[in-house]
Amino acid sequence: MRLLLISLLLLISNNALSGQEPPLSSTDLKKKEFLSLYLAKDGGPNGSMIFLSKDGRYKIVATVDDTWSGKKITSQADIDYAKTHIDLSGLKIDISTLNTFSLKGADKKVTVFVDPECKFCKKLVADAKNHLHDYSFDFVVVPALGDKSNVLSKSMFCAKPVASMSQEYLSGNLGSLAQRVPCDTTRYDLTLLLAQLVGVTGVPFVIAPDGRFQAGGDPWKFLEQPTQADATRIN
Repeated sequence: MRLLLISLLLLISNNALSGQEPPLSSTDLKKKEFLSLYLAKDGGPNGSMIFLSKDGRYKIVATVDDTWSGKKITSQADIDYAKTHIDLSGLKIDISTLNTFSLKGADKKVTVFVDPECKFCKKLVADAKNHLHDYSFDFVVVPALGDKSNVLSKSMFCAKPVASMSQEYLSGNLGSLAQRVPCDTTRYDLTLLLAQLVGVTGVPFVIAPDGRFQAGGDPWKFLEQPTQADATRIN
């Protein structure tokens, strides 16, 4: 699993680097792991920053690019922003090809990681139907709650087309869906890797249209109240 995750990270990074630097391989990445760094000073020439190793022995002066968003990181504020926002569009992954179902509504897109056994997730899916005037929703189904959830999630991925996958999810019917045989689970595995990559630590895991994210809590209050940093940030 770790090797697959490294491969996904390399795919994202090499997409961002395309034409700028030679592509990395998983062997390169393993060999080049080096230090845990801390920002010591920003505001250097050409947006450079000074980083120190944990023990203070090494100083690195560098410019930093966020390979997910394609933006330059030039300050502590940028680092803080990147740590609290997820730009799924920068990952160059078509969410619709993963283990997902969607509810189409307004232009603003909300992405939610849910589990088949999670009652709070099901409530969110049901409530989302009343918020389509404000948002559209992509629900990514992952086995966050154990082995049974994995069986149900994979059953959904391998299912033959149904009239409404959201209704099958809400009705608890994922385990009884007619299956495609054979079923190539490559994109199912990619779904699990994506959840690991973005740091899904609990469900429902909500990513707002502006990239803010939250695990659990009141999703509607979260979506309606952008942070102060978002209100004042100048892009």
